[in-house]
Amino acid sequence: MKGLYARFILLIGFFLFAFYNNLSAQNYIDTLFNIEVTPDIEYGKAVNFSGREINLLMDVATPQDDTIPACGRPLIIAVHGGSFIAGTRRDPLPQFWMKSFAKRGYLAASIETRLGMFQENSFIHCQVDGLNGLEWDCLNQTDTLEWYRALYRAQQDVKRAIRYFVRNKDIYHINPAAIYLIGESAGSFTVINAAFMDSPEDKSFESGLLADVPKPAKEYEGQCIKFYNFDVAIDSMNLSRPDLGNIDGISNSQDTGNFRIQGVAGFYGGVLQDIFSHAPAGTLPLLYLFHQPNDLIVPFNYGLIFQGVSNFFANNFGCSGIYNRPHILGSKGIQTLLLELGNSGKNIPALTTVFTNNYADDWAQFLDPSKSGHSTQDPWGTGLEVAQLFASRISDSGCNSSNIYKHTSNVLSIYPNPASSILHLNFPDDANYELQIWNAVGREMLRINKLNQINATLNISNLLPGIYFIRAIDLKNLSRVLVNKIIVN
Repeated sequence: MKGLYARFILLIGFFLFAFYNNLSAQNYIDTLFNIEVTPDIEYGKAVNFSGREINLLMDVATPQDDTIPACGRPLIIAVHGGSFIAGTRRDPLPQFWMKSFAKRGYLAASIETRLGMFQENSFIHCQVDGLNGLEWDCLNQTDTLEWYRALYRAQQDVKRAIRYFVRNKDIYHINPAAIYLIGESAGSFTVINAAFMDSPEDKSFESGLLADVPKPAKEYEGQCIKFYNFDVAIDSMNLSRPDLGNIDGISNSQDTGNFRIQGVAGFYGGVLQDIFSHAPAGTLPLLYLFHQPNDLIVPFNYGLIFQGVSNFFANNFGCSGIYNRPHILGSKGIQTLLLELGNSGKNIPALTTVFTNNYADDWAQFLDPSKSGHSTQDPWGTGLEVAQLFASRISDSGCNSSNIYKHTSNVLSIYPNPASSILHLNFPDDANYELQIWNAVGREMLRINKLNQINATLNISNLLPGIYFIRAIDLKNLSRVLVNKIIVN
């Protein structure tokens, strides 16, 4: 009888503990729910760096025993690293984020983006078996422009994934006004760009039409191109570098979606250019940056990508430096830039930084990978920090459409500018346009009655040097007029 009484008391205690623990649980912070993971969902198709159309895949984790909010669940998208040539949605860190945030009540996805860059046309070899899962030889690109283009494609893919969920919001029960992004390394660059590349002015010339690349050296085919499965064979590659389109990667007017990115978390990432100066008025996404000051791959402050490892192997193993690397602003550099912009009156995001005190040098990191400056030693703890930060915005998201940015563009992009003979036009959609070019005194110099393609090429060799204005009139909506200015030299 005493044993039965003891069991009864224990059972009552268990239920009281569960009750009070549930009362103290914090929505979107504590891991409260069971989840179900659905793998291999196609969220879109896109053309990769060498002209081949590929399927874009993701895994999705859904809470199973939560109460779906009236506005829908918040959505979080995780993006893997890999220097834009490697990595997968199945990597441990994005999978951890996907599952842990789904347990917190998010609809969570780990996505893959387009990979691949054109390598050098001469083979550059270093006897290094691997570097954070990457082959040294594969890091030598044909020029620095390839890094910009790879990042631009990746951030377009993140926006493509967001639009997939927004189009299917009633199926996935997501709130388009409560979208969050998280990424590591190249994935961190990607999510930061996806959130803050919010103006057509942020598109740099590197993402426009460029000259064809020389054919990569044959030695890269097996070791890099086929090994990482981002293409088939060098001889099958299209070596042209077309204009990559607008910043949202929208292929037609039906592919738009309205949403708001509320928060971004980047782990040992950075930016290739200033994407913050053209921020719109209003509340910007929260920005969380984690970085270790001894990162040998992504400089903590400012420097060349792979600066630390390139110097280490060049100085100690007789390798050449890694070729054609761009300069970047790391997390500390972003912090400095935002401070300068804020002091000059620009609209900047609320910034949270976590900078560790790991100062292990290159030899220490080489001999003991646990001291690596390009890693997240405590994914659970940092994930909890991010969850606490993001949760502060979820309650404010609401169902009101005023909380949603309208991701539609009315900008006619042109490249190059100034130009002398050929002008490349990038329209926001494939509507039917009448195109007009006027000189500075208001005289019409050229008219094309109908253009219905997103990217067009225009011969302006007959125009005299000077300033001209381009007007594109939507023939189905005559009040919609796109205007830009071109300098002919």
